[in-house]
Amino acid sequence: LLRGPDDVFTDDALEQEDAALYLLALSLRALRGAATTQRSATLARRARALERVKEAVALAPAEKWSVARLAKVAHLSPFHLCHVFRQMVGTSIYDYVLRARLAQALDAVLDGADLTEVALDAGFASHSHFTARFRGFFGCTPAALRQRAAAGRAREIRKILTARRSAPVLV
Repeated sequence: LLRGPDDVFTDDALEQEDAALYLLALSLRALRGAATTQRSATLARRARALERVKEAVALAPAEKWSVARLAKVAHLSPFHLCHVFRQMVGTSIYDYVLRARLAQALDAVLDGADLTEVALDAGFASHSHFTARFRGFFGCTPAALRQRAAAGRAREIRKILTARRSAPVLV
């Protein structure tokens, strides 16, 4: 469970914290048995806490987040935050932060910025860390996506030019 998408051990502290707390939640759930029903006030309070976390991540996805720091934002314990986040959002905190970082980096990749600079600006430890996560999410490397996008833009420009040549001239 502490392995990344490429079956290599990860050194990302947020990912390790999130996975360890998830394992703890699974263990406690197994010991407790059936899930308990929750009151609407509790659900509303949890939803507000998660919105604070989502907003913090959206405002600064490149920040070096930790579960403890995000738990302070949510006013929840780290364990409870991980449990509630996964339950209500449907993904781990680490995956949520990762998606926010990749979304931030996408425009810069397509604009042709230096990939190492993009990686570091988006909060990744290195170019290779960024490329591995990018490939896992988008199915190709940043450079390959950039090439595909450039080819697509060239096709669009070709269509525009062809349309202009074939359009009748109005006098």
